[in-house]
Amino acid sequence: MVFFLLIILILIYFFWEEVMVVLFFIAVMPISEFSKSEIPDPYNYEKKSSWLIKEINSNKTEKVTTFRKNSYYDGPISVFFIHPTTYFGRNWNQPLNDSKSMRLLEKRIVPNQVNAFSSCCDIYVPKYRQATIYAFVASEPNSRQAFEVAYSDVRNAFSQFFEQVGDKNPFIIASHSQGSMHAVRLLKEFGRDERFRMNFVIGYLIGYDITDGQISPYKVCEKETDIRCIVGWNTAERSKFKIFDNPDMICVNPLSWRRNEDYASKSLNLGSMGFPGWIGINLLDQPSVFDIEKKLTGAKCLNGVLEVDKIDSRNYPVKLFSYHAYDYGLFHKNISKNATIRIQNFRSKAIE
Repeated sequence: MVFFLLIILILIYFFWEEVMVVLFFIAVMPISEFSKSEIPDPYNYEKKSSWLIKEINSNKTEKVTTFRKNSYYDGPISVFFIHPTTYFGRNWNQPLNDSKSMRLLEKRIVPNQVNAFSSCCDIYVPKYRQATIYAFVASEPNSRQAFEVAYSDVRNAFSQFFEQVGDKNPFIIASHSQGSMHAVRLLKEFGRDERFRMNFVIGYLIGYDITDGQISPYKVCEKETDIRCIVGWNTAERSKFKIFDNPDMICVNPLSWRRNEDYASKSLNLGSMGFPGWIGINLLDQPSVFDIEKKLTGAKCLNGVLEVDKIDSRNYPVKLFSYHAYDYGLFHKNISKNATIRIQNFRSKAIE
């Protein structure tokens, strides 16, 4: 008995990150199988209450009025942002307006991720019946049905967004984690529409296992000015546990905006935004804006993963899945600047 306890302690010591992941998923495992009778009611995207953010600030970007291939460009760029998983409950899909997941979105995801686009664009962030985080490790029938419910909401929200906004003006799709899974499906489904292809600026599909074949016919962006293409990465500390481990994953370095394995120095990092935690903290007492730290870390794509230097800051403690929670935050200002650069290039091509 003592021998087995010793073995367990040794395993925990050397593989504590993996052990913590297993224990975490056990703690949030749904009690019963997926059941259609327990699916929460859907959101109605004609109502503003079904959107976390539906913010139109047309003064943020200079209007361009011109014709190009029978397409009319007038008005600001819009961002359709699909948020990551913030529901850790034991239902397969998040009930409408679940208070805990909503607080995480408002106090963590909006300042750390969504606000990277606030200086350039109108912001649209739909609420949706996200699949519980356990769905990522669940058996196929349960996970497939839970993700299908989530995608049906994302699709309905984007349909309304596209008909009201994207059909007329340029737009960006941005997403993280579960949101990026759904974004890939949107590209497949709506990307066949010529209006979509004409007005699509770029996709920031971050924090998910995405390969070139999944985004076809779209390509991966090769430099910081490319448009109508996709960027993505999954962040991890060197020699640490990685949530994704697929050498075929798309990895574009957000410090150089190149798809190669060259190391990009922290001198290129314009500003990172962390946050102190999210579980076990009274988020209502937390600030909505966090410190920006310049030149915090360098980065290098290696075997499909964006590896970063050891981070000397207390603002990045959420490491359950390596630095997955900070895929956006570690490169907050670089993303913001890059969105502006690509928008400018899109507009310049629109008036050629």
